[in-house]
Amino acid sequence: MPELHPLFPRAAHDAVAHFAPLISVIAAIANGDTTRRAEIEYLLPQLDNNGWHISAAVQRIWAGERDRAALTSGLDSNSAAIISATLDAIEHYAPDPEADRIAQVIASWRPVILTVAAAALDINQARQDIDGFLPQLEQQDEWQTLAQRIRLILAGSTQRERLLADLDPTDTVIIAAILHAIDDPDNLVRLLRDERNRAAAEED
Repeated sequence: MPELHPLFPRAAHDAVAHFAPLISVIAAIANGDTTRRAEIEYLLPQLDNNGWHISAAVQRIWAGERDRAALTSGLDSNSAAIISATLDAIEHYAPDPEADRIAQVIASWRPVILTVAAAALDINQARQDIDGFLPQLEQQDEWQTLAQRIRLILAGSTQRERLLADLDPTDTVIIAAILHAIDDPDNLVRLLRDERNRAAAEED
């Protein structure tokens, strides 16, 4: 499955390959699928701050501009390559229902995914937060299996085959995303901080 979005590390030797998931989403938005536009608009300034200067060009692309030379003018080589690849992706865009389904599940469950991963790594007050949430999940028949697997993760289980066995498609995406987040604790801390900032911005 695709990586947990938006897990885009800050550096890469091959910019286009590295940002392939992001490029695909930008292309989908440009072709009319606005499901994840708010998410990407939140992410773009962070990428600019990390040296990937693509935000302005992406907004111009979404506004309908397709002039490759104009859109890449003044950009560093990596940022220009990302924009050029985005234009190629737009030209050859074909909807991927399965990828869209996975993205929607992760977007819907993102706070839970991050909190469970943080609790498994004993980060901040995440354990207290998830302990308050899990009983509610367990009371709902459709989520009981998911809650059981989350408890296994919190108990320290790292057996992926056992954790992912016999899950329905939605539970599989959620558990796999949690395990992916646990595997990258430094990025998890950054994502938790970004989540807090986003939540604070939405309250203002």
